[in-house]
This record gives sequence, structure tokens and C-alpha cells, in this order.
Amino acid sequence: MKRFSKIIAALSALAVVAMSFAGCSLVKDMDDVEAYRQQKEERAKSEAQMQETILKIADDITVSGAYYGWFFANEFNAAYAREAQALEADSSADSSATPEVDYEAVKEAAKENIIATKMGYARAIEQGIELTKADYAAIDDQIDQIKATVAQQGIGYTDYLYLMQTNAETLEQIVTEEYTGALYFADLVKENYASAKHILVKYDDGVHTKDEASKLIADIKKELDGGADFDKLMNEKSEDGRLADGSLASPDGYTFTKGQMVPEFEAAAFALSEGKISDIVAVESEGYKGFHIVKKMPTNLTEVASALMQGTDAQANAIIEAEKVSLTHDVKVEETDKIGYYVEQYK
Repeated sequence: MKRFSKIIAALSALAVVAMSFAGCSLVKDMDDVEAYRQQKEERAKSEAQMQETILKIADDITVSGAYYGWFFANEFNAAYAREAQALEADSSADSSATPEVDYEAVKEAAKENIIATKMGYARAIEQGIELTKADYAAIDDQIDQIKATVAQQGIGYTDYLYLMQTNAETLEQIVTEEYTGALYFADLVKENYASAKHILVKYDDGVHTKDEASKLIADIKKELDGGADFDKLMNEKSEDGRLADGSLASPDGYTFTKGQMVPEFEAAAFALSEGKISDIVAVESEGYKGFHIVKKMPTNLTEVASALMQGTDAQANAIIEAEKVSLTHDVKVEETDKIGYYVEQYK
């Protein structure tokens, strides 16, 4: 890959130049200086390209080079890896053969993903979806994970962004827009999910008998009916996943779709209106025996989006894919002449 070979060579040249200046006042190898000069020119050209408009979507959305470059680089890397694996698996292939990438296919895939991201984000804004502090923290975590992965490869983060034809500000924008769009898609299928907190008292667990547990949960329900705070009683008396310090493992409850929880708990949660508290729910399963009191919470879109990424809810994913097709169908897209830069860099 031309871009990778260029950056590695340039970094090596930069190191040599630095050592030369550190040892004396004269440069011993002018080839190193020339390599360094070319690298500076290459970076300057790349940074200028990042400011250019590459795509125009639906007349009012512009896509910069730094935005487009990230998607193109990811699609190129994926295509290159697929072709390399195919060559490796082909026993008749020349061992010195270089993977051949279909650049037009890479451009098309990058464009489609950008359109889906931009249109999903735009629809989320139209629907009034706003990010919470927890959402922004999750976005920061995603970027930190990228940085950690890059560090493991032994390359600086700034150099990595250069290789990916983007910059830190734009990458944060991309992650934020993808994250926000994911919340919009999650909102489409939130009826498939429920979010709930609960108070659990177990029995036949070496602590309570069934009669003891029944009395304890009845007393808790009586307090709730009298106006006691659900969270306070949950934190004090629920036996669900206590940690070593005595706190609950899941104080914010659970977000789930049908088939993920024990049937009795699931049925109670889906039957409740938001904010309502259930009657006592008895559960006897292979995992445990106990009594629950369930409180229905607003559906946690972040948790729904996370669950959807696992790809296990076929019905919900079908709805989302249909919406993506609808959002991107017949969207006007104009490619500027700057788009050819990317093929040139990777050929």
C-alpha cells in the first residue's frame, strides 16, 4: 500500500535526520533531508485535502476530505484483507502476488456508509434525540479504545490518523454521528425492548426458605404501596447480584427483548406502563427461585443500540435495514473531482 510504505519510510528518515542534527551541526546524508522534505510536502498535501469538499449529499450536506478519508481507508483495508486471505487460500496463486483491490467498489461502499451515517444522524436530530452525559462518556470511551488499539501497534495516534486520511476532530465527529444515528435506529424498534429495575428476594438458596422470602417480599411491597422510594428499597433489600462492597451489580436495571429473561419476569415487565410497579412476581427456574417486584423504566436507547450491534434480534434488524434503505434511496449525491485523490494514494 503506497500510503503505508510512504509513512514508514518518512518516519525512518525523520529519525535519522534528528540523530544527525543531535550529533553535529552538519547533515551527513542529504538523501535523508530530501526524504524528510518529501514527507512534509506529503503531509501538507494530505492536510489540504482534508479541508476539501468530496461529496455533497441531498444538496445541504457536505462531506470533507477528513470525513470521507476515514470511510475510504476502512473500506480499502477491509477489501485488501479479503483479497489477501483469498490469495493465501489459493494454493495455485503466485506467492509474490499482490492483492488486487476493486477501487470502484471501495468508493461505492464508502459512499453508501457515509450516506447512511449522515442521513441517520440527520433523522435523529429531526426526531429530537439528544445525547446524555453517559452517551458522551461512551463516545469518549470508543475513541479511547481506538487510541489503545493504535498504541498496541506501535504507531503514534497522529500518524495513525494521517494514514487514515483524517484528524482527531473529524474522527470525534464521525463517532458522534454514528452513535447518534444508532440511537435513532434503536428508537424505531424500542417497542421490542423493555427496561426495568427490580427487587428480588430468593429462597431455597441457603439463606431464606420460601415462606421467609414470601414474608420479606410482602413487607417490601407494603412499603412501596405506602409511598416508599423504590430505589432506596432496591439498594437496601434486593438480592440481585450483590458486589463485595454490598452495592448492586446493576443499579440501573436491565434492557432486554423477548426471550432474554425468565418468562415470568419478562411478561411482568412488558405488561407494565412506564413508571409503574408490578405485583409480586414468583419465579421458579433452573437458575434460582425467588420473588420479584418489577418497576418499568423508560426504554434505554443506548442499551437497545448496544444489543442491536450483537445482531441477535432478527426482527428488529430487519426493520432497521429497511429504514436504512428508505433513508438512502434516491438520495442525491454529487462527487467532486477531489475524490480521485484517494485512489491515487492507495494504488
